[in-house]
Amino acid sequence: MSDIQGTLVQEPQQQQSQQQQSQQQQGVTSTNRTRRRGTGRGTRTRTRIYSTALAPHQLPALLARLEALMPYSIPLLRRIQFHLHEEPASESARVFVAVADATDGDAAGGVGDGDGDDVSGREDGIRDGNGDDDGAEFVDRWLSAKMSGGRDQHVETKGRADADAVTKPQPWVAAHIDLANAGQSQVWAFASWEADEYDGRSPLPSSSSAAASASTSTLQSPPSPSPSPSADSLPHGSPLPNDSSTPAATTVHHALMHSLFEYIHTTLIPRLPTSPPPSWLELQRTGKYLTTPYSRDKVLFATVCEKIWGFFPQEARARTDDGYWKYLFRVSQQEEEEEQTERVSTSSALPAPIPPSSSTSASASASLSEPTPPLPPTYRFGPMQPSHLQTVLDRTPIPRTLATLRQYVSLGVFYRDQPDPIGWGFLGKDASLSSLHTEPEHRGRGLAVALARELLKRQHVVSPFAAAAAAAAAAEVAAQDKAATAKTPSNTATPASPSGGYTWAHADVSQSNTASRRVMEKLGGSPRWMVMWTEVDIERVVSLSSHT
Repeated sequence: MSDIQGTLVQEPQQQQSQQQQSQQQQGVTSTNRTRRRGTGRGTRTRTRIYSTALAPHQLPALLARLEALMPYSIPLLRRIQFHLHEEPASESARVFVAVADATDGDAAGGVGDGDGDDVSGREDGIRDGNGDDDGAEFVDRWLSAKMSGGRDQHVETKGRADADAVTKPQPWVAAHIDLANAGQSQVWAFASWEADEYDGRSPLPSSSSAAASASTSTLQSPPSPSPSPSADSLPHGSPLPNDSSTPAATTVHHALMHSLFEYIHTTLIPRLPTSPPPSWLELQRTGKYLTTPYSRDKVLFATVCEKIWGFFPQEARARTDDGYWKYLFRVSQQEEEEEQTERVSTSSALPAPIPPSSSTSASASASLSEPTPPLPPTYRFGPMQPSHLQTVLDRTPIPRTLATLRQYVSLGVFYRDQPDPIGWGFLGKDASLSSLHTEPEHRGRGLAVALARELLKRQHVVSPFAAAAAAAAAAEVAAQDKAATAKTPSNTATPASPSGGYTWAHADVSQSNTASRRVMEKLGGSPRWMVMWTEVDIERVVSLSSHT
């Protein structure tokens, strides 16, 4: 695992200098402290964006923060876990983090962050310290800071007295970036404000409402998880409306997203060849979804949450696949000691994601331990061979290569002794249920539901090394504070819930795919927000973002 982690390194100083130079050309001041008026009388607020590519030792702390914001962070959390445990080393893979630090100028004595600089730069009062030494140091301290109630405590900049510290959330953005697979999903991004709308509330319906929904025979169109209009109707940089949005917050969010785009454009894109790689040419030859001609500036962002759609300007989008619902599942975990593996089953009646009270724990536990329905007698599960995977590729326009598909967790359904599968499914690099399929003549027998549940079991199998690490860490936590809730280390699969009985799974399903939505609901899934895939010209994005 260390050799894989070793590919996720901080950028050399010369790359940082090049990036800072580009930022200055784009109108982002990276050397001057700036300030702007706050909402309070006599208050001046200064905001700085600190960002860096993480070193291997920093990844567990980031995963812990992502786990604290589950299930909203599930795509990025699972993507990083996949990289650490399943994916061959990639020299182009990076995990990027940007954090906003806003301070009241008057409260801080009218100085920047202790070094005496107090010079106006950008009119919005935001300084971008993208990739510099201060950014790496600040992000490291931010990662090390304690979290309270799933939120980070305010991290102070250098030179500020501890007495001036203010406990408040700091917006941040994180992303897994691997540009090696041109034409395929390259970036998984998560913004902390994606979870703001649901603070203190369940992202899933209660047991009673879920049960009522499951008993409804007619599939209803799910209500929108937020009153957000389409990003297409919003100007670039506009917030998708939610209760926590303010003009000041929107400005900071825009700066954070710009920091991510700028990092990709300045640091990673120049390392790519200007001619198309063989994998892209293969996708073109086989007629997959692609935009032509090839350009290394085109970057495909995967499963983008509706709350950050507005930061991807229409003018820069080369291709967009939208209209997908993010389905969430709660899956229970029961450990069989004799097999030393986890058994995972899904529930059709979903309890709220908080520890059940003593009066409801029995019923909740019963609903979470429902056995997985077996396949009919003439069917069996089996591995997908390379020839089977090629058949899957030949029957879909989704841009994937055989090498990519072989990395996925896959499973086939076979009928009697036939050598070829009559159904199949996958878990993508972010562990989302993907490409569930049953041949028409075998439909209506519950095969897709059984297949999906079997895949969910395999999602949460932990390697012996990871299991040993989890046990050691759990023992250490228990020894330090027996009253504290034990946390699964972030170098393993997502931990169980506070009640010790469940974890999360997810899928992206087209809102027009009624059959797949029925399968998701039979699994106990609930559609919570919209996502899209979008390929953007990153140079164009940076240019538009700089002038917004």
